[in-house]
Amino acid sequence: MAGAYGVAQAAVWVAVMAVAAAAVSAHSTAAKYAYQQVEFARTADELERLLARWPVQGQQSAQSDDVFVRRCEEVISVLNESWMVKWSTE
Repeated sequence: MAGAYGVAQAAVWVAVMAVAAAAVSAHSTAAKYAYQQVEFARTADELERLLARWPVQGQQSAQSDDVFVRRCEEVISVLNESWMVKWSTE
């Protein structure tokens, strides 16, 4: 623009706008990663709580194993549902 129209200040503003656009894009991407990190940490904490409450090896039955697996699946399902909501609102 500066060369075509003879406006020396245009070159400066093009650079400023490019940096501003990059900063906004980087912030948006970082916010998505921060959200994912919070969700992953919450899910990991819940799975660790379930594991801590699971009976000691040799004391569990097939039924308690089924309950444990079902609860783990529920926790992971909540994480997947939160992703679906987040993706559908963006």
